[in-house]
Amino acid sequence: SYTLKYFEINIMLITIYMCYILIKLSIKKDQTAIIFLSGLLILFGTIVNDILFDAQIIHTGLYSPFGFFFFIFSQSFLLSINFSKAFKHIADLTSNLAEAEKKYRSIFENSSDGIFQTTPDGKLITANPALSRIHGYESTKEFIQSIEDLGKNLYVDPEKRKYFKTQLTQNGFIENFEAEMYTKKGEIIEVSINAHVVKDESEKVLYYEGTLEDITAKKRTIKLKIEKDIAETSNKAKSEFLANMSHEIRTPMNGIMGMADLLIDTNLTSEQIDYAETIKTSAESLLTVINDILDFSKIEAGKMELEIIDFDIRSAAENIGELLSLKAHEKDLEFGIIVNEDIPTYLKGDPGRIRQILVNFAGNAIKFTEKGEIVIRITLEQETETHATVRFNLSDTGIGIPKDKVDRLFKSFSQVDASTTRKYGGTGLGLAISKQLAELMGGQVGIESEEGKGSTFWFTAIFEKQTGISKNSNIMSVSLSGKLILVVDDNPTNLEIISTYINSWGGCCHTACSGKEALAMLKLSVDAGGAFNLAILDHMMPVMDGEELGQAIKSNPKLKGIPLVMLTSRGLRGDASRMKEIGFSAYLTKPIKRSQLYECLAVVLGERIDETKFVTKYTLNEKKNIIILAEKKFFILNILLVEDNPVNTKLAIKLLNKLGHNVDTAVNGKKALEILEKNNYDLVLMDVQMPEMDGYEAARVIRDPNSNILNHEIKIIAMTAHAMKGDKEKCIESGMNDYVSKPIRTDKLTEAIARQFPDIDADSSLTD
Repeated sequence: SYTLKYFEINIMLITIYMCYILIKLSIKKDQTAIIFLSGLLILFGTIVNDILFDAQIIHTGLYSPFGFFFFIFSQSFLLSINFSKAFKHIADLTSNLAEAEKKYRSIFENSSDGIFQTTPDGKLITANPALSRIHGYESTKEFIQSIEDLGKNLYVDPEKRKYFKTQLTQNGFIENFEAEMYTKKGEIIEVSINAHVVKDESEKVLYYEGTLEDITAKKRTIKLKIEKDIAETSNKAKSEFLANMSHEIRTPMNGIMGMADLLIDTNLTSEQIDYAETIKTSAESLLTVINDILDFSKIEAGKMELEIIDFDIRSAAENIGELLSLKAHEKDLEFGIIVNEDIPTYLKGDPGRIRQILVNFAGNAIKFTEKGEIVIRITLEQETETHATVRFNLSDTGIGIPKDKVDRLFKSFSQVDASTTRKYGGTGLGLAISKQLAELMGGQVGIESEEGKGSTFWFTAIFEKQTGISKNSNIMSVSLSGKLILVVDDNPTNLEIISTYINSWGGCCHTACSGKEALAMLKLSVDAGGAFNLAILDHMMPVMDGEELGQAIKSNPKLKGIPLVMLTSRGLRGDASRMKEIGFSAYLTKPIKRSQLYECLAVVLGERIDETKFVTKYTLNEKKNIIILAEKKFFILNILLVEDNPVNTKLAIKLLNKLGHNVDTAVNGKKALEILEKNNYDLVLMDVQMPEMDGYEAARVIRDPNSNILNHEIKIIAMTAHAMKGDKEKCIESGMNDYVSKPIRTDKLTEAIARQFPDIDADSSLTD
């Protein structure tokens, strides 16, 4: 009928609208919407079919018995699918909930921290096993039943519980809240709590929940660290106290120096004497600052005294030169000491005070001089039958001193200006003490300076001459009379020093200031029939250095027979071997001692019977133990020695050279890295504590594959004055291979080196 058709049309429109909504939900992948959308589409299809059937457009209607049952069946089928998926979804939710519960329970049961829920009034609701164990209970049940009130039963200070509750109420949470609590046995533990408030929908507080960590062990560690820091501070205070006890420290050091003096007077070899003298000079250097403070206090009190003893002024001067030259050469400064021949060698006085004044002068000179030279010149001012007045001049090519500020130099705690104090430091006592000491020795002190060109500090002293000793007792037993010797050096001071020595021994010395001039003189002498008997060449010269000059001489048939001696201020790895191959007869390092130069010339010129084929500073020390490079019975290593202390450097070089190794030096880790970027070595002996860059940092850079070091795998042996537990491990961790503690013993050093090169054949060198 017309009414029924109108109803069907309305149903169709409603169905279309519902389909539109369900399609939007289906796009969001809503499973239920998809099922009902399918049903509505079928319903919509049957209505359209019925309308078309009534209009006789189609001849089959779904409202026929078959169509009706098809509609019912399809809807039932779709609903059953929907219910099946709904039931599966519920099952999945139930399973996930159970799994989440299981995981939570596992965390709750197995956590190392305590987990709790409490009521706002302080009663435990739940607690995990860890919380029970922390408080010393065997079970959670026992723990909960035993605690009626947290504030009274657990907190050492119940007020802490009140504060805890207040903070939670105000903020809704609390973090790292620390408190002391009791255990079951009454022991006190320290805990840290993190908690928050749990509320219902109406914002009513239901309970507190959170975690509790036992921090007793952590607190104990912190306490121990604080106690350790206090102990270290106390030790530092003790160290400072000991430092102030300069007199007490000086006493045993003087014992060392005295025993060294006694040792020098015994029957020693020349090398042993050198070692003993090094002990003495090292001890005196160690006391320099302490002596300054102590001496100043004595001077102020009028109690300064001199120690009058017999001494050799030339030997004392050479020892000072050996000590100071290393510092000068570190700044590429020339350093020399000239002792005039008319000065009596054996005097009575206080050589320690002479050394103290000269070390003060030289220390300042080296500090304020960036290029050029430092020269100590010792001359005779006046001589009587019993006494000699000696003048000591120390000249530098440094910054000089303004005339208006010279007067303040010899005043206590005074320096040129504030900027100098900040840049160069110093106590300001050295020159003031030097002035007082010179006056005590019957002399004076003064300075001659030109700003920008340099200064000359000088002092005079009166010494008594030793009795019973011939004036000529210092003359060498072998004369070089008639020997024609050429000395080549671009530095006038060095020429003066060497020529003074040679002339005093009876030799005839000529000088040249360049390689070109030397070659001309040598050729001229040969052509004139009076060839030179020997030539001494300086290594570092401009245009033509000593090595090039030596090669030129040895390549000339007329000149190649002239013996050559090389002098160098900074010997490098392989230099000695290279000079020997060129044809040099000797290779010596500056500053050369008077006795060493004489012995070298006597051997090279054949005035002394000697088996040595190549003379070095070390072959001169002990004839019975000559090291012949061509006949070594052990392998030779090229070693870089990294050490900031000059005396320790000297000692290590002697030990290593005695073992037959070639040694180069660096004064700190930074310098060592610069050398290792340009040269290969077999081994690095690395001091640990050094300025600018210590040994640990240097070793780490060497091992870093991104650094510019040529050999990242080079062997490194640490040398340290600290023989404390853990030091070796620290060295190994930084990349070093081994460790030896100071004082370095020859046998221990040999063993350490051998451990690094177990398979090396004798008579071999790794990098040569």
